[in-house]
Amino acid sequence: MTARLRRPGGATDLNLCETWDQTLPASWLRPVDLLVLLFSTLFLSFTLVLWTRLPGRVWFVLADVLLATAVISLRPGLIGESSKLWWVRNFYPAPVIYLFYRQSCLIAQALHHGQVFDTVLVKADRWLFTTDPTRWLGSYSNPLVTEVLQLAYTSFYLLLLLVAWDLLHSGKRLQFEVFSFGVVYGFSLSQVGYWLLPSVGPRFVLHRFSGLDSELPGLFLTPYLRAFVNWGGAIAQGGNDQSTMAQALPDVFPSGHAMMTIALIFWAFKFSSRVRWPVSVAGSLLIVSTVYLRYHYVVDVWAGAGLALFCLASHTRLYQLTQTLLAVVAGVRPENVERSA
Repeated sequence: MTARLRRPGGATDLNLCETWDQTLPASWLRPVDLLVLLFSTLFLSFTLVLWTRLPGRVWFVLADVLLATAVISLRPGLIGESSKLWWVRNFYPAPVIYLFYRQSCLIAQALHHGQVFDTVLVKADRWLFTTDPTRWLGSYSNPLVTEVLQLAYTSFYLLLLLVAWDLLHSGKRLQFEVFSFGVVYGFSLSQVGYWLLPSVGPRFVLHRFSGLDSELPGLFLTPYLRAFVNWGGAIAQGGNDQSTMAQALPDVFPSGHAMMTIALIFWAFKFSSRVRWPVSVAGSLLIVSTVYLRYHYVVDVWAGAGLALFCLASHTRLYQLTQTLLAVVAGVRPENVERSA
């Protein structure tokens, strides 16, 4: 099958920088597939280099190898749209993001021999605000507000999946591909960012973790939602504050929740998603919740916002470059790329 690249006029409805459509061999990889393989290779390389310091190293190596095998096996052309695996191919990045998250956090711990840098972030917040923002907000806490914000915080991954499903269900295939690529790219950037200043957050450093339910109570669902978030962060229930802090993953700086929520709201509007307004309301509450609920320092959120701007400014061009690379590997010479106005 002949491969070529073209820039159709319809691509301009992305309202981003120019995005290339492509016609490649039916069995070829998508840009998001290549991106997953590249970051998987990066995490695998660090796992091998830090082998003696990394717990769970064998399982992570096995997971990375199986992931690469699955990505290649699920490439377009081998899985028809009538197959149930078609949905697996489109949504497999969701569990992959969590795998990268766990692996990246353990790499951050190994790189810094378990040291955390919360004191740096605490000092930055105090320099900016002359107080600890989480303590200041705590004096104005309300159970109803806590319940709403805990719901918003826990809805993080649901909001991402909601926009992805809406784009795919609406037939916006190109937008879905760019969105999926951006999500994997953004999450991976934030997770690599953990390696710079691994930190566990104010709920451990500035507050008593075991006292959250009494100091910041909700109404009905808050304790269960907190337990779910803790489970996702590998924090076991029932331990004392010191042992629980030792279990916590260093996933605070930069704030991936703030970063990806800002990017998600942008994409929801740019791609005219039907759920853009609910996502914007829930996402705005989610950003506020990161500090109110004591998961993040304000400087984490600002760092996440800055990283979101970098992601939004670069991900579409990177998507184009990845498409071009895949086309060249498939046999398309750069000088033969067709560019129509």
